[in-house]
Amino acid sequence: MHVHLSLELDDAMKMNMVTSGVAISALKAANNAKITLLSGYTTVRNIGVYLPTSDAFSVDVALNKAIKQDLVPGPRIVPAGHFISSTGGHGDITGFAPSVRELDYRSGIADGVEELQKAVRYQIKYGAKVIKFMATGGVISEEGGVPQSPQFSAEEMKVICDTAHRVGIKCAAHAETEPGVHLAIRAGVDTLEHGFQLTREDIHLMLEKQVYLIPTALTASLSELYIPFNQMPDNIRDKGLLQQASAIESLKKAIKAGVKIASGSDAGISQHGKNAKELYYYVKYGMSTLTAIQSATIHAADALGDYALDGAKVGQIKPSYEADIIAVSGNPLRDIKALQETVFVMKAGRIYKNLTAVDVKHLKGEQNNETE
Repeated sequence: MHVHLSLELDDAMKMNMVTSGVAISALKAANNAKITLLSGYTTVRNIGVYLPTSDAFSVDVALNKAIKQDLVPGPRIVPAGHFISSTGGHGDITGFAPSVRELDYRSGIADGVEELQKAVRYQIKYGAKVIKFMATGGVISEEGGVPQSPQFSAEEMKVICDTAHRVGIKCAAHAETEPGVHLAIRAGVDTLEHGFQLTREDIHLMLEKQVYLIPTALTASLSELYIPFNQMPDNIRDKGLLQQASAIESLKKAIKAGVKIASGSDAGISQHGKNAKELYYYVKYGMSTLTAIQSATIHAADALGDYALDGAKVGQIKPSYEADIIAVSGNPLRDIKALQETVFVMKAGRIYKNLTAVDVKHLKGEQNNETE
């Protein structure tokens, strides 16, 4: 429910925004899509791209088309196009000199009701199947203010959601902390991304409005990132440490309260192909193994909705549904970590991975050696 296929967090990420170009980003996305499929994920929601121009649509929208045409292997992709961000906000990467990477509504950077309507409609015009907006600041960015800062007004958030909902498209909000979390829920979001600081009132609102939480526990742990957390800039480390304790506590409270949860690993910030580690943290923080599995299957499919999938039915093994089946070498109901050892992957009836018993034995031997 939350990946960035064209992104690989590293110390050159910011410079890549203005040097790598669309073609390199597309090739990265295609490679990461293959890695993701072989790890056992047959459908993903690509929840926003980091590129310097509106050509970003040639990445997640076009990659999904290429996968459908069997040009490259990968999961089904529910694309968001550009995420919607305020000027200088979490999605508008700052720190460049004036005139460098100056974006507008076509790239999702917009302010005020009329401009935001246009930005949302533009994303949908070019193929977005979900709209994502930045309700708050974030950890992995250098925008002004602190992560707690709401980056849109209540009116602006509502118009984003209303504009998407008017044409049957769901809305996701990057919302890490209060009061932005509260404003996003009130605005009508369908999924709340991260939710690192949930109050009791917010949890009650999510239950009342049936809002899905996408916890991205892998990034909240700070130990599963592409590059070691201690190598990040001081301001990012400070924000991450500030968020960590509340993020874990919020997830525990949400699980206990019965908030609807769908799995999202924030791959791109965390490592591609390691998405199933996300479920380990859900179990660690109080979720049953069965519910954790359902967060990546039945519940995730429900959170996506039929329109986003172009009518394809996924998330269950039953007649009339896509033949998406994976096999693992252990029993995930006993040990959720078994889902990190995918040995068989079928998507829409086609086999993409099928390890033999010898392969599995060799794989387990390698893992044991690594452990030793």
